[in-house]
Order: sequence, then structure tokens, then C-alpha cells
Amino acid sequence: MVRSRGGCSNCKRRKRKCDETRPDCQACQRRGIQCEGYNTPLKWTNGIASRGRFAGAAIPDLSLCGGSSSSAVEDTAAASSTSSTRARTATESPSQVVVRSKSASVSSSGGIEGASQHSSSPGSSAPVSGPARAPAQVPTPVPGEGPAPTPESAGAAAPPAAAPVSPGASNDPNRQLFEKFLFAGLHRLYTTESHSWIQSHFRTMAKRSRAFFVVSAAIQAYLDDGFSVAAMEHVDHALQTFRAELEGRHDLRDISTMAAGILLCTLCLLQARPFTMYLQLISGLYQLETRLSVLLPPAGHDFATRHSIEVLAVMDMRTSVIGRVAPSMGVWRRLRRLQDTWAEGKLPGVEVVSGLPRSFLDILADIADDSREEIEARLWAWPGEIGIHSQCVLWDCWRYTAVLEARRLERQKKMAAARALGGKEVEAAGDASPELSPPTEVVMCRLTASIYALHRAVRLPANQHLLLHNGLLYPLVVAGLEVPLLMAHPEWKEILDDLRQSFLSKDSFHAMRMIDEMLTEAWEDGTDVFDIDKAARSRGIEVAVF
Repeated sequence: MVRSRGGCSNCKRRKRKCDETRPDCQACQRRGIQCEGYNTPLKWTNGIASRGRFAGAAIPDLSLCGGSSSSAVEDTAAASSTSSTRARTATESPSQVVVRSKSASVSSSGGIEGASQHSSSPGSSAPVSGPARAPAQVPTPVPGEGPAPTPESAGAAAPPAAAPVSPGASNDPNRQLFEKFLFAGLHRLYTTESHSWIQSHFRTMAKRSRAFFVVSAAIQAYLDDGFSVAAMEHVDHALQTFRAELEGRHDLRDISTMAAGILLCTLCLLQARPFTMYLQLISGLYQLETRLSVLLPPAGHDFATRHSIEVLAVMDMRTSVIGRVAPSMGVWRRLRRLQDTWAEGKLPGVEVVSGLPRSFLDILADIADDSREEIEARLWAWPGEIGIHSQCVLWDCWRYTAVLEARRLERQKKMAAARALGGKEVEAAGDASPELSPPTEVVMCRLTASIYALHRAVRLPANQHLLLHNGLLYPLVVAGLEVPLLMAHPEWKEILDDLRQSFLSKDSFHAMRMIDEMLTEAWEDGTDVFDIDKAARSRGIEVAVF
């Protein structure tokens, strides 16, 4: 008898010839037994599972899989997605993915609607969460790892208990990317120093939100490999995981999910993709316009909540984005007005993402609404705050940059008014009143001197832990638009070119290349009225400079 190689499972097991009749073969029917069909049966054999809910386990027992079971659905979804679908989804924005799956729409009362299961095409399956499912957790960090929390973070809510680490956790690509992100990619996203409470805060958020964990890993994958297929697969998985978390949490609105959404916006801005409209969606989802006082009560407010809202507020500022698609919502000003009602008043100190004192950010938040004279008066009168010497130089860079920005905005307003009058010139108000500020050329000189000093200070071995270099992008862009002054002073342009090249050599992401391209276009334009916002919008991009 010839063994059947394409027959039903019964015939192959018994080494009988099978006539391969479907749905049941006649050989089984003649023997009065149930034909087991023609699908290849899957069975658990000796060895270690490499993926899925049993990753790292020797037997298929959920009770022994610990932390790895929490990511089972996400891992399975990521493994089953085809490359074409991943590439398509990776090019979509976070809100497009949410809308496509009918999830997370905001109702008239502010709640989350549309939590029904989404239907997706074959190969594009996404992790699915239900209302009864607890938020997935990631393995706990090694005890003693990471810096101790600062007094500022002492009021943060205690994180939930961490799930036990599975034997295969160290082989999880997302885990490896997340650990690398904490000590590499994360350092590109804020402007204080490398050893701070930020790492421990990110670990806490990753325990509370699977999406936060996966998006962090996706950012590191993008920083490592750009638009490669492997990196875009991580981005696709991050979008799907965030979508599923929005569906599953319903009205819980855990702040860690907001933080994950902000990280997705960060992923967009690294790619120079528009993201301000997604900030508006997050704001609407958490009702920041009406429920800010509920999220941040005068007493006992959560540190993680305050920090997340503060970061969103900085990203929402008028000066933070070139080519803004959605207008600023004024979140920073609302947040500071709320703090005025607290017993301790407005919070002092330095905001960690921008690296700037909160009192200085108060001025920047008004730069597009107040007159140039008022802004300049406040900038020159700003007393500063206590900080290390390099920080103080950075703050001076931003002070001079804000003066130049206020004057640039005034020039744009005059040009717009002239166009409205049919090309007639609008009477100029002069460069600035002598008692308020020096001429633009002097301000530019002081700015380039401060950039020169800080750019070299951060290269010293003693300052390797400082991340203040990240804060020089906004001064670089605004100073680079003062083309007539740079033509008159080639040594200033040389300083800016040196800084520009350092950014290009360190940051390979798309946003920096777009900045370089637009500054080159401004130089070729040869005037001080080049509209960089218009240049960004014509490219369909938004560029963050904070």
C-alpha cells in the first residue's frame, strides 16, 4: 500500500491510500469512521514557543506564562499582518486608524463612543480589547534600576503591580527596543539631562499602558532604521495597539493612554507629518477645555496627569510648530490660569521637555496674540531663574530668539495688511524703541554668541550628561531666517551652519532634513520676510522646533 501524502489525516496516519474525496474521503466512510479532513493539524511538541501568548514557555499553560500572556493578542496580530497591510497602515496617521476602525469618537457629552469591534481585511488583524479586560502590563524593571524619583514626582499615584517576567521576555523585540529607547531615543525628546526621573516615569507609564510601551519601542525602531520595512512594522503594531486600547478602556480614560497618544504625535513629528489635529482629538477626548480642573484638582492631583497635560500644552504652543495645520488651543494658558487657583499658585521651575522655565513659557504662549512691544517688554524684563550655567545660556538663546520671532511676526502682519490694501505700503513702526530693546542686528549678534558658547559647552566631557543641545533647534530656525544680516556677517552664518550640521549628523529623522531644506530655500530667497510656515504647508508637513 502506498502511503498517502495528500490525503486526509486518518489515511496519512494509517499509511493508507486516500481517494481525497471532499468533504469526507470514501475510505473513511466505508470504514464507518469520522474523516478528520485535509487541514494540517497543529500540535504542541517539545521545545520553547518563540511568539504568541506562550512565548518562552515549555508547555501551553497560561498560568505559567506570566507577563508574556498579556501581549498575546498583540503579538499574534503583529505576526499575522502582511507586509503590504503593514506598510499601508504605517503610512496612516493615528486618527485615521482610529476612524477606520470606528473607535474612540467623542460624543456630545464627551464620552468615548464606537467601542464595537472593528472589522478589518484579512492580514490586518489588530489586538482586540473588551471592557472587562484589564490593561496589559509589561515586565517589572530590575530593582534599583533607574534614578530615584524627584520630590516633584512624590505625589504620583502608585503604579499597579507588575506582572512576572516570562522566561522569553529578554528575547521580545519590543522589550529590547523599549530598554534601548529609555537610554537612547528618549534623550532626543527632552532638554534637561540624561539622568533624571524621566526614565522611571516612562517605566511606570509602560506598566499602566501596553500602548505606551509599544509606541515607545516603535519610536526607537524608527530612530534606528527610518522608513525601513522592519521599522514600519513596529509603527503599524503601535497604531493597532493604541487603537485597541482606546476601544477597550471606554470611559476609564487612564492618563497613560493620553501619554501614549502624545507619544504617537511625537512619532508623527519626527517624520515631519502633521500632528496638531491629533492633539486636538486628544484634548477633546479628555475634555481639557471643560474638565481641566477635574483632572487637576487644587489638592492631591496626580503628577503623571499634570506632566502629560503640560507636555501636550507645550506641543500646542504657537511657537512650537512650523506649518501648523490646526490652530493652537491655548492649553498652556488655561493650565496656568488653573494653577492660579491653587493654594501654592503657579508652579515654578523648569518644564522638562522644552528645558525652559515655566515663567518663560508664559511669555511664549502669548507671542502670537500680544503686540510686539508688549512681548519684548516682558522678555527683557523677565528675571530668569536659578540654573546651571549652560541652562542659563540656553535661556538667553531663547530670549533673543523670541525677540526676533516677535519682530518677524510683526513683519508678516504688515505684509498681510499691505496685500489687503492692494499693495500699498503700511507705515513701519521702526525696529524697536531704544528703551525697550536694541536693534535687530545687536539682538542677532547676542544670539549667535550665545549659540556659539552653548554649542561648545555641551561638547565638554563634564557636560556629556546634558541634553541642552536639543533646545537649540528653535534658535537655529529663527536666526536662519534673518538672511540679510547673515549675508552681512558671514561669521554668524558659519556658527549657524556648524550647529545645523551637528543636528543633521546626529538626527537622521525626516523632520531635520525638512528644516535643512526650508532654511536653504530661505537663504536662496535672500529676504527677511520668507514665510517658512507657508513653505512647510506647501510640502504638507508640520515641523516641531521645541
